[in-house]
Amino acid sequence: MKLSISTKLFAAVFASVLLVILAMSVATGWSFQRGFIGYLNDQGITRLEKALPRLAEFYGQEGSWDAMREDPRRLFDLMRPIPGVDFPLDVPKEDAIMPESTGALFRTALLDAQKNRVAGYKKTTDDAITRPIVFEGKTVGWVTLAPFQSVSEGGGEIFRRYQLHTSLIVGVGSLLLATLIAWWISRTLLGPVKRVAAATHRLAVGEYSCRVSVAAQDEVGQLARDFNQLAHTLERNERMRRDFMADISHELRTPLAILRGELEALEDGVRALDSTALSSLQSEVGRLGKLIEDLYEAVPGRGWRPRLPQKQM
Repeated sequence: MKLSISTKLFAAVFASVLLVILAMSVATGWSFQRGFIGYLNDQGITRLEKALPRLAEFYGQEGSWDAMREDPRRLFDLMRPIPGVDFPLDVPKEDAIMPESTGALFRTALLDAQKNRVAGYKKTTDDAITRPIVFEGKTVGWVTLAPFQSVSEGGGEIFRRYQLHTSLIVGVGSLLLATLIAWWISRTLLGPVKRVAAATHRLAVGEYSCRVSVAAQDEVGQLARDFNQLAHTLERNERMRRDFMADISHELRTPLAILRGELEALEDGVRALDSTALSSLQSEVGRLGKLIEDLYEAVPGRGWRPRLPQKQM
């Protein structure tokens, strides 16, 4: 299928913008994934360290972790931030970064001094973030936080979807803008080129009177002016060719008519075949030869315009 230059240009602009959008989406997603995971881990460590004094106080009051083993929910209560301590009182609770919002609370585990699990997250691994619980200068337990591996694990799936939705809106808007730009280019910039192409096709079939009207002063305008000059030159040459052929035809008729008349006179016996008759015939043959030579010299590409013989009065 033959594609127009407008279609090719539109496809090129559209594909370029689409590739840029895809590349930016991939790069933004990768950067967001890496950055957000680091942010979630940092927030989890901050909450972990702020809960250490409360856990040490709990151990001091209870004297062991048995109460925590009996009611593991008490670990979650101690991990939650306290207004006025972990965030200012004038900050609404819903605006404060809570462990539940980052997913840190559900990945926290409490271990005793021998690192046996007491409460919390059950799948503690070697790469877990660990902080000691110190009471009266003695390590009485450990708090661990399993690091986040993905946004969904970190409780940021909603935020990720929001980012994806926003990226899709921006991408669709960019594609629409690219479509409008490609349409404008095809109408404004390629319109004159199409007119020159159409006029060139008419010129190729012999319509030398065709002209292109382009007022632009750029390269397309110069192309149109050059085309008009070419069409004018071809039209003038065609007119000169026709005039030349008409003159040659007229000039050829005269010696041919004289030769025909002389030969008929000789044939009918009206005129004797003497030196005068032969000289007259020879003169007309020479005139014919001169006309034919001029016609041969006028062949395009020989670089010489024939000088037509003057018409006899």
